[in-house]
Parts: sequence; C-alpha cells; structure tokens
Amino acid sequence: MKSKVFCMMLMIGLTACSHPVQTTEHAVNGSIESKLLLRGDLSYIKVTDLRAKKTNDFLVVEAEVYNTRNYEDLLYYRFKWFDAKGFQITGDEGWKTVPLGGAQSQNFIGVATSVNVTDFKLELQSPNNTGN
Repeated sequence: MKSKVFCMMLMIGLTACSHPVQTTEHAVNGSIESKLLLRGDLSYIKVTDLRAKKTNDFLVVEAEVYNTRNYEDLLYYRFKWFDAKGFQITGDEGWKTVPLGGAQSQNFIGVATSVNVTDFKLELQSPNNTGN
C-alpha cells in the first residue's frame, strides 16, 4: 500500500513540473532546470532529457545534452551527489571533458558514489564560455 501511495505522489509531483526528470525505480523530483548548475554563458547547450534510476542500490543518472551551435565545442561536466537531507556526499568529482559536435547530442552517465545518494545536480561549463 505504501508503495502505491508513494508512486501516486511521485506522479503528481512529476506532472507538476514543466520538464520533469524521467525516473524508473527511483524518485527524483524536480524539473530538468532544477537539476542543472551552469557555469558561465551556456545558452547554446540544452539538456533535452534527464533520467535517473537505482541500480544495485546506486543512483544512476543519464543526461542527454545538445549543442545548438553549428560547430564543435568542448564541454566539461560533473555530477554532485546528495543524501535525503540535502547534504552533499563526498567532495566534488573531477571535471570530465567531452567534445560536443555542432548540432549534435551526447549522453552523459553518472553513477552515485554511495548507496546513500538520493538526489543529484549536473554541473556544466565550457572553456569557451564568457561568464567564467
């Protein structure tokens, strides 16, 4: 019974968001925008999809990122992991660098650093942005 009520509450919470985070097996509430930390001017980068699920008790996140420019750019990304009370678990991950082709999409996958992780943020920046 508790799981049915939880699922119903999750569905209500996700439908209230303008761009809900897609979830399977695990609830991560909020819109895509609420899960992003953008460093500098990244108006040309669009996160078009964001999914999360629990696998072997670890939160796994997949983000689809699209470069709206017609030329390749470098993108740095990392995930920040949080527990149920909103505290960050462990320190910041190192930045991962990925070339993102012009008018191309790329999927990024992050795996939580602990089974106690219940939420996340995706942090993005580029060496070519103007706001850093």
